[in-house]
Amino acid sequence: MTDDVRYARNTEILTGQSGTETFMMHAETGVYFALNETATRVWQILDEPRTQADIVSALVAEYRVDAVRCQAEMGPFLADLVARDVLRTT
Repeated sequence: MTDDVRYARNTEILTGQSGTETFMMHAETGVYFALNETATRVWQILDEPRTQADIVSALVAEYRVDAVRCQAEMGPFLADLVARDVLRTT
């Protein structure tokens, strides 16, 4: 993905929270997902379409995480969510 790709929530995803975790169901496929605390924060950051750099910047500002490591781990994570149709790219 290029740096200007924006990630957006798929509006067909239904969500609920329990503590710090988010539980999701794809309305079309019925597939369930669970997000841990950090992944839940990514979901919250994506309240509007954002780039990977936007997401990484927000996480680095909020958590004690190295920017290079966060960037390296965010790419595969976002790609997985796109492949599962949880996120869409614009």
